[in-house]
Amino acid sequence: MAERGNMKKRGLRLAGIMMGLVLLGGCAGKPGNSLEPADVREEVEVPEEDSENNPEGSENEQEENGDPAEGQDVPASLSQEEYKSIYAPVIDELLEAIENGYDYEKAYEYLSEGLIERLMYGEKDTLPDEIGYWLEDYSGDGIPELLVGYSEVYETGEQEMHIEDYIAGVYTIKDGKPVMTIEGWARNSYRLMDDGHFFNIGSGGAMNTIIGECHLSEDGTEVIWDEFCFTEGRADGSIAVFTNDSGIADREASEEMDIGEEEFSDIMGEYELRCELIAWLPVRGYSHEKDDIDQSYDLREEAMYLFEAYYSDPTEENWDKFIALAPKDAVLFIVTNPPAELKDLANSPVVIDKSAFDTVVAVALADYTELELEDGEVSFNENDEMLWNPASVDKLYSGSLSKGEIVSFRIVLPEGGPARALRVYTPDADGMFLVTTLSGEWDQHSTFVTANGAE
Repeated sequence: MAERGNMKKRGLRLAGIMMGLVLLGGCAGKPGNSLEPADVREEVEVPEEDSENNPEGSENEQEENGDPAEGQDVPASLSQEEYKSIYAPVIDELLEAIENGYDYEKAYEYLSEGLIERLMYGEKDTLPDEIGYWLEDYSGDGIPELLVGYSEVYETGEQEMHIEDYIAGVYTIKDGKPVMTIEGWARNSYRLMDDGHFFNIGSGGAMNTIIGECHLSEDGTEVIWDEFCFTEGRADGSIAVFTNDSGIADREASEEMDIGEEEFSDIMGEYELRCELIAWLPVRGYSHEKDDIDQSYDLREEAMYLFEAYYSDPTEENWDKFIALAPKDAVLFIVTNPPAELKDLANSPVVIDKSAFDTVVAVALADYTELELEDGEVSFNENDEMLWNPASVDKLYSGSLSKGEIVSFRIVLPEGGPARALRVYTPDADGMFLVTTLSGEWDQHSTFVTANGAE
């Protein structure tokens, strides 16, 4: 009987693992983070007498049921769709302004100066795809902020392009509704930095440049400046540099720095090196109703279409947009059974199973990527940890790829436990993908494989 119980437990364990492979978690604006905010509520020890005198249940029990704690506007345990529903007025107002044009006489509640600039100079038909949004917790309270912005592409040399992502607005939730904490526009722009902080660069004229690094307060409603510097011209034509922690370019309330224009430029360059791309999702696909999610804008689906754009037009710009969605430790990108509009990704597959109709496409994310496809089976050790057991030392496939190159396999994707594994070896990290169907709630076709397995 005990053995039967263990077998049942292991069967459930395998089912859970398979669901994990089927409903793989997504990555966020910073690659590697999930759009689903973590539940960061702290357990509060409730005195026994309080529980007895509270017929409706203790405060802690109310928090566990999703009610906000005292002083907290929104619980840190809502679903992504629920948070999107709260932020929906921001996107709805933007889409309405795109559709009907910017109304100079209307008092908009959420449009930032940067969004108004785009509305005034952009094309109505393309703006819903050019302006993007992103949900992620940047304040650290477990509740995601809403970023709205766009990408700019610059030519840096012969056939070379450079992409920068600009944030037109950072919104958080206060009193149950969206409020804008950071506002960006052309002469006062914000970009996301590698640690979740924001880089600000502005200009008030030829002799006045502003740079700074800031982050959000814990509740996301205030901007805290880590460093803020600005220049002003002297009577002799030279430039003086000032600093403060208020974020206001007020010479009288600032301290003059003992640096010149060259050192100031070096500081600005260091900040720019720390800026990273944001995996914008087009506002055209924004939906906050669970039954009305635009399937094409799930993150893994988005990565698949962005890779196809690179596959069709292999420019550095297209690669950067694709790789921006990858977790930082990603070693391989996988597509299973590409949809009809991406069928060209599966050209000339390596035939593993002659009668198979399923296709697996593997994309190398780095040069000198080695791949091995092998037969095997899943088992569990005495600690109920899943193990992969190769069937033999012989490989079904072995090959080497450069960055951006693909190999596709015609193969049988089992409905049960995986019977094949794709091992990946790169100069920096290794990973393994248990070959199975990528599908499910979001009709997912693709995923990133990280150094620890499938992300």
